Amino acid sequence: MTRDSDVLTRSASLIQQHGTGLMTTVDPDGMPCSRYMTAAMLGTNVRQLYCLTVIHGRKLDHLRHNAAVCWVFADPDREEVVTLYGFARAVDDIINAENLWDQLIRHVEPYGLSMLGQQAASEYCFVRTEVDAVEYLDCRATPIRTRRVQIRHDAVAPAWHRPR
Repeated sequence: MTRDSDVLTRSASLIQQHGTGLMTTVDPDGMPCSRYMTAAMLGTNVRQLYCLTVIHGRKLDHLRHNAAVCWVFADPDREEVVTLYGFARAVDDIINAENLWDQLIRHVEPYGLSMLGQQAASEYCFVRTEVDAVEYLDCRATPIRTRRVQIRHDAVAPAWHRPR
């Protein structure tokens, strides 16, 4: 893939097909913390990624201290790997929230409800990741190729992005 738009399109397609990835946050002590999460996009816009989480979970505490996140998605054979870098926070102002809810709750309920003591639906919130860069790794190519697309080019992130 030679064009940035091709990288973004292929990355979005991979995320839509294999929506569960590894989300890494940074805890208040500065340690990375990774967990498998299911994510969704509105349409094919890889610039914003959404997931559902419980309101009283560690993930939101991590994001309040440091909004930096990294997501990794791969096909089952790990021939294609997409890494997203960005900043995340809890949001409640989502257009098409019902559509996202329908896409995500079926993945969250088997884990969240059984592991967290049958949390009610009102105990969940959306987390939106604003993606700054996308890295696409194609292990099928010879030689193996990585292509990085920088989405945000501004030097200073908005205030909510900066660690406290």
